[in-house]
Amino acid sequence: MIDLHGRHVLVTGASGRLGTAVCEALLAVGAHVLAAGRTRTRLSDLRASVGQHERLNVVEADVTDAPRLEALLEAAERRAPLDAAIHTVGAFRAGPLVDCSDEDLEILWQTNVHGAALLLRGLLRRMIPRRQGTVVVVASDAALRPSSPGAAFYGACKTAVLHLARSAAAEAAPAGVRVEVLCPGPLRTPENEAAGLAAHMRLVSTREAAAAAVSLLGGSMRASHGSVIVLPATESADPTGFR
Repeated sequence: MIDLHGRHVLVTGASGRLGTAVCEALLAVGAHVLAAGRTRTRLSDLRASVGQHERLNVVEADVTDAPRLEALLEAAERRAPLDAAIHTVGAFRAGPLVDCSDEDLEILWQTNVHGAALLLRGLLRRMIPRRQGTVVVVASDAALRPSSPGAAFYGACKTAVLHLARSAAAEAAPAGVRVEVLCPGPLRTPENEAAGLAAHMRLVSTREAAAAAVSLLGGSMRASHGSVIVLPATESADPTGFR
């Protein structure tokens, strides 16, 4: 188990199920966690699930809003320089491409791609000058599949996120700053179970995905740059490294 005592870590999408699991996993290994999410009720649920914790700071924020994101990062840095960040924000819309509305396409692009780009830009502008920091971006194994019927634009967005993160990793590597990518398969959530996905594949638990994301902040992965770790929704629970 890695030791993150004294490390200041930002978690985006903290009001989502995966984000909450990531916050819990970070607290368990000693990190100071800044949990950012845009759903107030779920942020309250996060506070309730971990109780009164002196190493948890919960804030309402939207990473797709550039001015609000910049204000969040500025406030975080005044508190203590961010050592790392785990980006779990994502949106999904199921259905054939021909049935996608303009609003569906806009939500998928803004949430999955635009938000990731804004966050990476803001973090790297701060981490590269001080030559220290790690960012873990959660994408999806949809970015690695040759086709995703019923999720065409979602898969395209996650492919864009993967390319964005790996290119950012190459740009940041000379300064010793790392950008890593986690590509889990469909998560074991009430929504995915209600859709019947569990009958066809082994869904990835949020705890498993959270543990993999946190592991990328240290341990045997600490010297890498631009790694892509896949958690497939198959019968095997073993993560597969992909470069």
